[in-house]
Amino acid sequence: PEGLRGLVLSLVDSPLYEVGPVRDVTINKCTSSLFKEEPHAEPERREDDSVALINLLSSVVVTFTPPPDFQHRRREALQVALRSWSDDDVDALLRHRSMLLFSGASRHAWQHAVRTGVQVELTGGEAAICDWWGATKNLVRRSPERLSISIAFGPKPK
Repeated sequence: PEGLRGLVLSLVDSPLYEVGPVRDVTINKCTSSLFKEEPHAEPERREDDSVALINLLSSVVVTFTPPPDFQHRRREALQVALRSWSDDDVDALLRHRSMLLFSGASRHAWQHAVRTGVQVELTGGEAAICDWWGATKNLVRRSPERLSISIAFGPKPK
């Protein structure tokens, strides 16, 4: 689509971002607030490439898990929902219409993921699915749908 093409080109041409040519664009749509993504690293690992994650329709927390914890991370769903995969995880809050650009160790050495979310009762008795970041007291409500655009960039030409 032309709008997506314009967005991608604006990232490549911007002096604010050190990105190279586009290698891949992936669009993901979730139609339930119970979305999740298991910890993973990108399949192609080059030292100087990067990924932009553009988040639409719902806020979400992307969690980065450091490399030594891959073998020892929590796997039971309730423990992950309440305590994350490890005690050394780093959370990044992406609000609706925000972008996360990661490269270097955050792309190659660390894994990234999205926790399932927790159901909480809001004021007035309404139940909602929420993410938390940093600590379980820091909640952000998820929307029923989420759209994300993942753009993989090659090395920036020198």
